[in-house]
Amino acid sequence: MSKVTLSFAREQTVLELEPDVVQIVGSPTLLAPLADTRAATVAALEEPLDFPPLYRALTPDDHIALVVAEDLAELPAILAGVLEQLERAGVQRSAVTLVVPPRQIDAETVWHRKADHLGPLHLEVHDPRDDRKLAYLANTKAGRRVYLNRTVVDADQVVVVGRAAFDPVFGFTGGVAELFPGLSDQPTRQAFLARPSLSQTGQVHGLAETEAEEVGWLLGMPFFIQGVETTDDRLSMVAAGGAAAVRAHTSAALLRTVLHRATSADLVIATLTGDPERQTLTQVAAALETAGRIVRPGGRIVVLSRARAALSAGFELLRQAERPELALRQARQQGMVDAVSLWQWITALQHAKVALLSDLANETAEELFVTPLERPEQLGRLAASAQSVLIIPDAHRRLVHLA
Repeated sequence: MSKVTLSFAREQTVLELEPDVVQIVGSPTLLAPLADTRAATVAALEEPLDFPPLYRALTPDDHIALVVAEDLAELPAILAGVLEQLERAGVQRSAVTLVVPPRQIDAETVWHRKADHLGPLHLEVHDPRDDRKLAYLANTKAGRRVYLNRTVVDADQVVVVGRAAFDPVFGFTGGVAELFPGLSDQPTRQAFLARPSLSQTGQVHGLAETEAEEVGWLLGMPFFIQGVETTDDRLSMVAAGGAAAVRAHTSAALLRTVLHRATSADLVIATLTGDPERQTLTQVAAALETAGRIVRPGGRIVVLSRARAALSAGFELLRQAERPELALRQARQQGMVDAVSLWQWITALQHAKVALLSDLANETAEELFVTPLERPEQLGRLAASAQSVLIIPDAHRRLVHLA
């Protein structure tokens, strides 16, 4: 027997397994974390890809729309670097508006509590159902009428801070998804939320990404800042510049470190590391999609986390539904923000039995159609009865295909 240490949240547990039974996807860490994310951000802004340095592209009279993915790791450090560059250009804080996509849960985010040093910033949560907050931008080549957040359309410069990752709608998100469909009107968002596919996740440049980049071009060359996340809620890279150049740079890093191949297994164990306060059902759903790609039909998936956030509207639907697919259908019809996460969750349920270690109440987990684990030690019994075990560290940040 060999001992395998599993890290999740801020904890560890040890499994004893036969060496020929277990396989581990990649190394426990993805990429080495940055020593100083703020300094790395400033360096990326001063030498951007296919774009002049940010401070040279601005004037003191400019109004800036700073589009932000709120759940990006180390976001306060990136924002500190961006604001430093805006101040260098003479842009006043009063001329900067943070614009965030619709929230799954309308509550203060973790990054707000850790960003007191940034000072007061005007924050706007995009509402795709409010026509007064939308502006017509242009028609795409395919004839789509594009409506975007009015603050973004009216801004002199748009700066987009997002995550480089694989995505079930875009295949790969290189930053433009935060703009489009993230800040578009409700019918457009609804159409995109109904498009997730297991087959396209991992595609570096698909049709959705092409359309989103066209919208970015119509908007007038936004400036993109992309973070590549690694283990323990850290960033391993910050890239900045034009959309296509940033996409090429970050996708190359992801293909080297996040994309894996493995053989199918009876039991797939997916972990989530990092701050328990940051762990959400959205991350659990992404981990379930990764595990669902590789588990044998009728096998078992176990996710180790400390997710404990309040349930978003889509997961409340799932909690009350007689069958999971009914909740997904309703979430798509209503254009709910978490429809893609719901699809990831339910797709995994169709592949395998799912057990979840989290800080959710047992009754809540059961209502979400998963088996609750109360202690990490319970995993040992499940692993002992499996003929093959696959471990995927930080599964929500990886993409695994069958070998």
